[in-house]
Amino acid sequence: MFAQVSPSEEISASTLYNRFNLPYGRSQYLARAIAERQIRELNAGAATELASVLATKLEEYNKLSKEKRQVQKEYRFDVSQRAGRLLSIITAEMEPEKRPKSYERVQNPMAGRYSFKLDPQDLDAVVKQVQAYRP
Repeated sequence: MFAQVSPSEEISASTLYNRFNLPYGRSQYLARAIAERQIRELNAGAATELASVLATKLEEYNKLSKEKRQVQKEYRFDVSQRAGRLLSIITAEMEPEKRPKSYERVQNPMAGRYSFKLDPQDLDAVVKQVQAYRP
């Protein structure tokens, strides 16, 4: 039912409760059951979102002149919660010498979104790692 209405949205108990007026206990159960069925698609979507956002930031960085590259200290970007958790997993699994040195998650006022700061020098290694990831 819910997957047909919104196939790209991650299921939550509060969404089922608020949109479909289901009792909260049943909403929690259904959210877990639907998420188990959709986990592979959700992870693949998060990986695609993350790769797209990071590739865009890398393109922006590569277009800068050498003088502006020295001034650019960090890139900020927003991703969904699932993509943010995926980025945390991917960077934790990177070899210690390739792991980003300036990777930081910052507070995002929008519900369901994560914000990150990343040093431009680390951007290329993270993009390659994300593109190589297979959920």
